[in-house]
Amino acid sequence: MYNTMRITGLASGIDTEEMIQQLMQVERIKVDRVEQDKQTSVWRQEAYNSLNKDFANFILNTRKMFGLTSVTWTGNLIPNSYQNLNWVKKATSSDETIATVSSTGKAMDGNYKVKVRQLAEGVSLASGSDIRIKDREGIINEDGKIVDGNDVVKDLKFIINDGKYDFKIELSNEDGITINEVVKKINSAKVTVGEGENAKEVSLGVRASYDAGIGRFFLQTTETGINAKIQITATDSSDGEKFI
Repeated sequence: MYNTMRITGLASGIDTEEMIQQLMQVERIKVDRVEQDKQTSVWRQEAYNSLNKDFANFILNTRKMFGLTSVTWTGNLIPNSYQNLNWVKKATSSDETIATVSSTGKAMDGNYKVKVRQLAEGVSLASGSDIRIKDREGIINEDGKIVDGNDVVKDLKFIINDGKYDFKIELSNEDGITINEVVKKINSAKVTVGEGENAKEVSLGVRASYDAGIGRFFLQTTETGINAKIQITATDSSDGEKFI
């Protein structure tokens, strides 16, 4: 077995071994930089995981401290509604159909009584008497159509204001307009308020009904209070005024 001993630079005068080491050192710098970046990413991920764990523990401990979460003997977490917490102030009404109550953290403990003097009411209108044709009086014939004298009404226009907006009620029927058509038109009346992107459709805050058994026509607001209103205005050149 022969041993080979290499003496660099003797023949050429150039230290090739040193040159190779320097070239490899340059490449090694790139590898070291990649390793450093990899280690930095590992440290960053560990920091994120630790931070997420701290946040999760903070949320769990806070919920348990406030009673929003309870732990069973098996280690399961059971959520609890804030309405069931015994340290949260609550307010209850003895009659929810008359008044509902709520409380804040500043509410004083105690029992309070509310005396209801009058409940808010809506506005209602009704025909004063039977509007069916009897003894040559009335405006509704036996077919349920609106008449003017001996002729059926073919064109009917009027405006209803519910305290907020004007709603145009317009009907036309060559065979004669029925009272049920008027009721349906009023109950489905809508108007567009606002402009552009803020435009929206609003329904008439008045409901109509007709009782064929007693021959009476009724109007009732859907809202109560001081702003509730029913105002009817006839439109010119139509039979609206005669109907009203």
